[in-house]
Amino acid sequence: NEPDAEQWQNIFDGLFSSELAAPFMENMDKDLFFGFGEYLGPFTDQPNNRIVSIIHNYLNLFRTSSFLQKIYDERRWDKLIHTLIVKSNYTFNVLFNQRVNQYKKKSLFRIIKDSNTIDYSWQKTSDIVSLYRSSISHILFEIESQNKIVAFLLENSLEMVMLDLACLTSGIVNAMIPANSVSEHISYILNQTKAPILFADDEKQLAKIRSIKKETPFLKTVIMLKGNAAEDWVISFEEFKAMASDHSIKTDVLIKPDSLATLMYTSGTTGEPKGIMFSHTNIVYKRFCRAMAIPGIGDADRYLAFLPLYHTFGRWLEMTGAIFWGAEYCFMENPSVETMIDNMRLVKPSIFISIPKKWIQLYEYITTRIDVEVDDDEKIKEAVVNATGGNLKWGLSAAGFLPPDIFRFLQRYGVELMSGFGMTEATGGITMTPPFQYRENSLGKALPGIEIKLGDDGEILIRGPYVMQNYYDQKFEETFDAEGWLATGDVMRMDKDGFIEIIDRKKEIYKNVKGETIAPQKIENLFRDFEFVKQVFLAGDHRPFNTVLIFPDLESEHSPLKNMDEQQRQEYFSTVIVSVNNFLAPFERILDFRIITRAFDDANGELTPKGTYKRRVIEKNFEEIIQSMYQKDHLSLPLGKYEVKIPNWFLREKGALSRDVFLRDNAILIPKLNSALIIKSINEAENIFQIGNYSYCINTKQIDLQDILTNPFYWLGNVELVEFAGQGIFRWYRKTEAERDIEFVERIIPVKNDEVIRNNFAETLFAKEISILGLHFGMVMLQSDLIEDNNKAIEYFSEILRDIKSTHYKLAVEIAYRPKLINELSIQRKMFLAAFQSLRKDSFRKLLELYTGIDHKFLNKEIILSIENISRGDENLKEIETVIEKFVLSVTSKSHLSKTSIPNLFELLVSYGVNHPSSYERIRRFFLQYELYGSTKDLRAIALKSRMEIRNQFTAWLGQNQRVAIDPETGEEYRWDDVLIFDQAISEADQSILRRAISERQIIREAI
Repeated sequence: NEPDAEQWQNIFDGLFSSELAAPFMENMDKDLFFGFGEYLGPFTDQPNNRIVSIIHNYLNLFRTSSFLQKIYDERRWDKLIHTLIVKSNYTFNVLFNQRVNQYKKKSLFRIIKDSNTIDYSWQKTSDIVSLYRSSISHILFEIESQNKIVAFLLENSLEMVMLDLACLTSGIVNAMIPANSVSEHISYILNQTKAPILFADDEKQLAKIRSIKKETPFLKTVIMLKGNAAEDWVISFEEFKAMASDHSIKTDVLIKPDSLATLMYTSGTTGEPKGIMFSHTNIVYKRFCRAMAIPGIGDADRYLAFLPLYHTFGRWLEMTGAIFWGAEYCFMENPSVETMIDNMRLVKPSIFISIPKKWIQLYEYITTRIDVEVDDDEKIKEAVVNATGGNLKWGLSAAGFLPPDIFRFLQRYGVELMSGFGMTEATGGITMTPPFQYRENSLGKALPGIEIKLGDDGEILIRGPYVMQNYYDQKFEETFDAEGWLATGDVMRMDKDGFIEIIDRKKEIYKNVKGETIAPQKIENLFRDFEFVKQVFLAGDHRPFNTVLIFPDLESEHSPLKNMDEQQRQEYFSTVIVSVNNFLAPFERILDFRIITRAFDDANGELTPKGTYKRRVIEKNFEEIIQSMYQKDHLSLPLGKYEVKIPNWFLREKGALSRDVFLRDNAILIPKLNSALIIKSINEAENIFQIGNYSYCINTKQIDLQDILTNPFYWLGNVELVEFAGQGIFRWYRKTEAERDIEFVERIIPVKNDEVIRNNFAETLFAKEISILGLHFGMVMLQSDLIEDNNKAIEYFSEILRDIKSTHYKLAVEIAYRPKLINELSIQRKMFLAAFQSLRKDSFRKLLELYTGIDHKFLNKEIILSIENISRGDENLKEIETVIEKFVLSVTSKSHLSKTSIPNLFELLVSYGVNHPSSYERIRRFFLQYELYGSTKDLRAIALKSRMEIRNQFTAWLGQNQRVAIDPETGEEYRWDDVLIFDQAISEADQSILRRAISERQIIREAI
C-alpha cells in the first residue's frame, strides 16, 4: 500500500525541527531502513509529490553521520541511493533548499578579514542567491540569446560561490574557466559555448577579455565583480545586482537529474581546453558517496578552504560538500603559509583539503618549532594543536605525491590525513585511503558509487553515475568505450584488497606544484618546426616551472650545429625556446634547458612500443641533469656589493630563459626580447637605488624584484619598469602595502608626454573606472608637465580618496604621499586637499610633513583655511606641533628661517587658535616655549610675533569688555566699581592697577 504521506511528513518535520534526527538514526535498524528505501522506490513512478517529499526526507536522514558509520563499506546502498535520487528528482536545487529550511540561521559561509570573521547564514545565503539568480535571468532575458550558458572567469570569493549557487539552483548552465587561463584559451571556450554573459573577477581578467573581444562574437555582456570599466559591454557588480527582476526561472519544472548543470574546463592533452559536462545526478550522487566514504563528517564540521572553485576539489568536495553536510565553509584569506596558520588558529577548522605542497608547509612549520626526534608526544601534540587551531580532524592530500612520513606524523597527532586519486571527469575523487586504513604510497581503493578496473596495459578505467556525461561538443563513443568505461590515462597496480598505486601516466598530462595542468606533448610538438631538434623532453611534473632536455641533430648533412662551438649551440637553442615560449601560457613556459648527448631509446627503457615516451623512466635516467635546473627559485645577478634577485616566475611570464638575462652597464638586459631596465646604486651610503624612473631606499643586501613587481605600491607611474615588465604586471599584484625594507624616494627620470596613455586615461576617467591600470595612467598624468593632464589626474584620485571603501583607496593615499612626483605647486596643493579630507590624524601628520618639506611656500591661505575648517577642536593640533618640532630640530644659527616652512606653520597655528578658541591656551604656551628657549634669535623672534598675533586676534574675537551690566530681576544698572571687592592686604596702588585691568581688558572672559 502507498504510505500515508501526511503522517510521514509530520514524523520527518518533528525529527528535524527538534534535532532528534541524529539520535533517531543512531538507533535505527539498518536493514529496516534499507527495506523502507526499497519500498519507497516503486511509488516514484506515480505523479504524487507527497511521496517524493518522503523520499527527499529519507535521503536527508540517510546522510546522518551516526547512521553512515553503522553501514560503512556496505555497497548495497550505492544502487538504492542512486535510484531514489533519480526517481524522486532530487536535484541540487532540491538539496540546497532542503538544507536552507533545516539550518536557516546556522552559519554556512565565513569570510576572514584581518583577524575578524563575517558569517553568512543559510537563510542569508539563500536570499543573496535568489537575488543573483534573478539578475542573471534578467540579463539573459534582455539579451534574447538562444544560448543560456553563463561563463565564469573568477577567483575564489563569496560572490563567486553565490553566483555559482544561483546557476546550480536555477537550471542556468555555467561554464567554469580557470582563472589562470590565457586569452587564447578563454576565446576558445567562449566561442565553443557561445556564452553571451561572462563574469570576470577584476581588471586583471578584463584585460584578457579586452584582447580577444573582437574574436568572441557571442559574448555580449561582461560583469565585473570588482571595479568598473569604460566599455559599454562591461557592467559593474552593483549594476548587476540592481537588475533583479521578475524573470526568474521556475526551477521545479526545468531541472531534472540528467539535466546539464554545469561545465568545467581543463587543459586538453594536445592543447585546446576540454569542457566537462556535469549533470545534477553527477553532483548530488557524488556527495552521498563521499559521505559514505567518510562517515565521521557531519553538520558540526568546518572547512578552511583555499582550493580554486574552478577546480573539482575546491568546487565539489569543499563547497558543495559543505552544503551537503550542513557544515561551515571558511574562505582562507590567501594561500601563504603564514596566513594559513593564522586562519587555522582563528577559525579552528575540522577539515582541510589540499595539494601536497600545503601539507608539507604545515609539517615544516610544526617541525621547526619542536624536535620530532627528541621531544615527547605531549609537546609535539601541543605544537600540532597550536598550528592547526586544535580542532583539525580530517585531511585529504591529492594531485601529487606526499611523503608517507608526513601522513604518519599528522595521523599520529590527531589529524586523519588520507590520500586519494581523482580527476575532474569523475566529479573529483575516484579512490581514497579509507579512514584509519592508510597504506604507504597507496592512493586507496574505489569510493562508493564508482567501478574501477585495470585494462590490459594497467590503465585504470572508471564507470559510474558520477562520472561525467561527456566532453562538451564531443560524441559519446569518442570518449567512452562500448561498455561505458572511461580511460583515465593513469597506469596503476592493484592489490588483492583493491588498493591502487600509480605506476606511470599513459595520458600526457602534468600537474605543476600549484596544481595547474600542463600538456607536455603539446609543448614538445612545438619543437617540430625546428628541424635541428631531434628529440625534446619536457620536465615539470610536480615542479614549480618547466624545463626541457634537448637532443640535437649533429649528424645531418645540412645541420649548422656541427660547426658550432658549445656556446653557439647554447645560444641557438636559447633562441628556439624563446620562440616556443611565445605560443605558451605563462605557467607553461620553459625557463631552462640542457643539451643531452644521447637520444631517448628503447634500449634504456625510455620508449613504448609505439615510440612514445615513458616519462617516469626518462626522469629517473636523467634525474641529475633535470635536478640541476631546479636549484633555485630565482636568478641572481651581482650589482656591486649587492645581489639582484629576479624570480623564476617573472622569467616564465616574459618567456625568457635565465641564461638570456644579464646585468651590465647599470641595467638588466634581455637582448632576445629587446628589453632593458635601469638598475644602479646612486647613493651607496644611504642605500638608494635607481630602478627605472624612480629611486628607492632598499635596506637589505638583496634587491628582490619580486617585492617590487608584485606590489603596485612601488611600480605605479614608473613607466620604464612597467614597460620592462609588460602588461602582465597589472595582473601580478599581491600586496598593496609597503614592504619593511623598501621605500620610495623620488622620481629620477621625468616622464615623457604619451598621447596613447592620455587618451586611455580620458576613457578611464569618463567611465569612472577605478582600476590598477587607471591608477597607473593617473600617476603618469600627474607627472606630466601639462597642467591639464595634472588636473585630470587630481580629479581621478579625488574620486577614489572620497570613498574609504574604494577598491584602491590605500594606493591612492600612497600616491598622495608622493608630492615629489608633481611638478606644479598648485597641483601639489590640490592633491594635499584631496587626501587631507579623508585621512586619520597620524596620516595627516605625514601628509603635512611631506608637502611642507618640499616647498616652504606650500602653506597658503587656502590650505590653512581648509585645515581649520575640516579640523574639530584639538583634532589635528598635536600633528601640526609635531611637524614644527621636527623642522625646528634642523634649525641652526646659520639657517635662513624664511626659507623654511616654519614661519608658515606658525601662521597656521595662529589661525588655528583663533578659529578654534578652545585651543588658544595650548597654542599660546607652544609659542611661549620657543619665545623663551628657541635655539636661534630668528626662531625666538617669530615665536614672539606669533604669540602676540594670536593674543591680539583672540582678544578681538572676545570683543569689547562690558562697562555696564543690568540685573535681570530688578533692571538696576551696575558697574565694575559696584561689584569689585579687594582684600584689605592689597595696597591702593595695586587695587587701582587690578581695577583697571579687570574693567578695561577681557581678563575675566579670557579666563572663563
